[in-house]
Amino acid sequence: MLFSFFQAQAEERGIPTNKASLLLAVIGIANLVGRIILGYISDKPWINRLLVYNVCLTICGLGECIILFIEVKSY
Repeated sequence: MLFSFFQAQAEERGIPTNKASLLLAVIGIANLVGRIILGYISDKPWINRLLVYNVCLTICGLGECIILFIEVKSY
């Protein structure tokens, strides 16, 4: 999902605007932390950077496919 459409998608699912904005901020912070950690790990000489990159892309792709089918009504 493109982050530019994230807030509209969240509001379409019934999430209030302020919580949708908070979700976008949490995603940004998690992205920053993840990039720093994966960058540190990838700098190790015994790590295959291409494998790390491909595993992360696969996990993200599967996560986006699965999230489309999840309906949560806890907000």
